[in-house]
Amino acid sequence: NLRVVSRTSATINIVRVAQVGSNLEIDFDGVSGLPLSSFKLSGAATVGGTYAEVAGATYSTVSPTVYRAVVPITGTMNFFQIRK
Repeated sequence: NLRVVSRTSATINIVRVAQVGSNLEIDFDGVSGLPLSSFKLSGAATVGGTYAEVAGATYSTVSPTVYRAVVPITGTMNFFQIRK
């Protein structure tokens, strides 16, 4: 099961979340022109919990205005947010 809860800045919009093999892909837009190093995926065990940067997350550009964060699925429930 997958539940998406958006707690990100108003300038970042989650446009797609998908399980691909053993990874979770999160596509987002609204921040064109920034380098990939500008983004950080953070996770927490609860939606109101303490968020920490997710180790092993990778980032790529899908299109000029859409970016992708990919993180391995660990088997435990996590909530994610993308920060810039």
